[in-house]
Amino acid sequence: MITGLKGHQLGAAVPGIAKLLHAGTRVVMILNGIPWWYFHRDQQSGHAERQMEELDPNGDLWRSIGPERVIGCVAYQGAEVINPGEIELSNNGHFILGEPSGETSGDIEAIAALLKQAGVNISISPRIRDEIWSKLMGNAAFNPISALTRARMSEIMANPALSTMVGQVMNEVKSVAEAVGSHLAISIEERLERSRHIGPVRTSMLQDLLAGKALEITPLVGAVVSLGKLTGVATPTSATILALVTQLDQENLRAAE
Repeated sequence: MITGLKGHQLGAAVPGIAKLLHAGTRVVMILNGIPWWYFHRDQQSGHAERQMEELDPNGDLWRSIGPERVIGCVAYQGAEVINPGEIELSNNGHFILGEPSGETSGDIEAIAALLKQAGVNISISPRIRDEIWSKLMGNAAFNPISALTRARMSEIMANPALSTMVGQVMNEVKSVAEAVGSHLAISIEERLERSRHIGPVRTSMLQDLLAGKALEITPLVGAVVSLGKLTGVATPTSATILALVTQLDQENLRAAE
């Protein structure tokens, strides 16, 4: 099974997903940000099997789906909803799969082979958490800042004050990642330089805001702040952005009613 729901949408889908599961079912979860299963079989952080209430209220996902079923997936696929049911892709995409344990299992090899046959650009990582944090460096900065300003990525990077804030968030994300045992190969400077060439892209959070939908805040920003508190890493810029975008979400949903 493959799920493409955002982290804040999964809870409502638990009953439906659970009905489709059988004894050997594996679930490839394409998610941005910190996933609910993050600490399952984690050997690097010292917090193995820790459950994060903010990502999985009441433990419904952990109990009904089970972290042992999960195969992590980090997606690099630019896309925008043009019309209902019509999606425009901005690149060919790349999807990274990884077992929470880090092993290369028969299941993950079979799934990767099947997706490659379908023309999907797939790779397997023995350190899927590193890949999660590497993408989160950008998502934790650009998504909420774009929602707060209505700016596209190129406009954010062209604004010196905003691009500085992006760098501050990336530094905080990198520090928290390292505190829970992950290693990010790319430097902040390299990540910022790449961001300057992405172009006039609307982030997924900005698209959701403009559509009057609930925003994907906790996996992208809230979890960074929570894990910063857990590990003693200061995240002042992320905490400020979290407070602002949370209020923005509430006001936007109220206006859409």
